[in-house]
Amino acid sequence: MKTGETSEPNAMIASDRERYTPTKTAMIRAGIVQKTVTQHLDFFQKATVRTNLSDPEQVKRTAEDYLNRCRDYSAPPSIEGLCCALGMSRANFYKWLDRHPESEVAEYCDYLRTGINAIRISLGDQGIINPAALIFLLKNSGSGDPYTDKVELQAPTPESPLANLDEAAARKRIIEALPDLDDE
Repeated sequence: MKTGETSEPNAMIASDRERYTPTKTAMIRAGIVQKTVTQHLDFFQKATVRTNLSDPEQVKRTAEDYLNRCRDYSAPPSIEGLCCALGMSRANFYKWLDRHPESEVAEYCDYLRTGINAIRISLGDQGIINPAALIFLLKNSGSGDPYTDKVELQAPTPESPLANLDEAAARKRIIEALPDLDDE
């Protein structure tokens, strides 16, 4: 044990309390916010022109520049950040991709989205991203992702056993079809 260290848990907690006072915690938080805003201002300033999504080489250059800036700033990349670098909103980005699903750019952007999710998963594995936040980020990372919760509903067809029943009769038939839990 080093000089000044103690094996007493309460003494260690006390020293942590001294080190992380509310004022120091607020200063650390303010520094993180300042750094994050500075990073994103840099991203916005470099994206003064909207990238032509019909030009695969321009999209690749912009994406690589964005990812390099993320690396330089130690900032996790995101689709939102990529959209800022491309000079457009996330909504317009996805509208364009929906209109051009077979394009080289759409394929590259799908690859980028997969890469960004892989980075997020890796950061989650390292304990850098909170697991609940990671799940949320993955489920909301874009259209067509396998992480999205989805329930597919189909309207009853004429062949459906419930199609010709009124609501009360259909409800009764569904309840009758449920297993009896008392039997287990």
